[in-house]
Amino acid sequence: MSETNEKNTQPEVNIGLIGHVDHGKSTLVEALAGVFPDTYAEELRRGISIYLGYANAEFRKCPTCDEPQCYTTLRTCPTHNEPTELLRHVSFVDAPGHERLMATMLTGAAIAWTFNKNFSLLSILWLVIAIIGVFLVEIAKKKRSI
Repeated sequence: MSETNEKNTQPEVNIGLIGHVDHGKSTLVEALAGVFPDTYAEELRRGISIYLGYANAEFRKCPTCDEPQCYTTLRTCPTHNEPTELLRHVSFVDAPGHERLMATMLTGAAIAWTFNKNFSLLSILWLVIAIIGVFLVEIAKKKRSI
């Protein structure tokens, strides 16, 4: 990467994480970005995402290591102790997975869709999956009430 790209702090793409409650979305964001996206006291107390969480990460590559060990999120290679090359700067949008927080999850889908103009097909697919999820939740509620 050029020195100009290395200094660019703006993420190139938003990656939205949606799924059922307690399936590890926030934990995955923490493992990749080094930041736990649940920051509000109520989220930490209850142990679930309530609001949209955000975290940025840099995907990097060590020029000396062989694949796949060469890929990292660290600026210095832990094996060779030399600088790594920036491949891509991304932003994670962590959406809540509880059915009662579906509106917040759809907001996350809309954010990813709006800002990912170069990745519109992926974003539209993500939004369709979110909408299908809403319908499945409603069907499950109706079955429980019968």
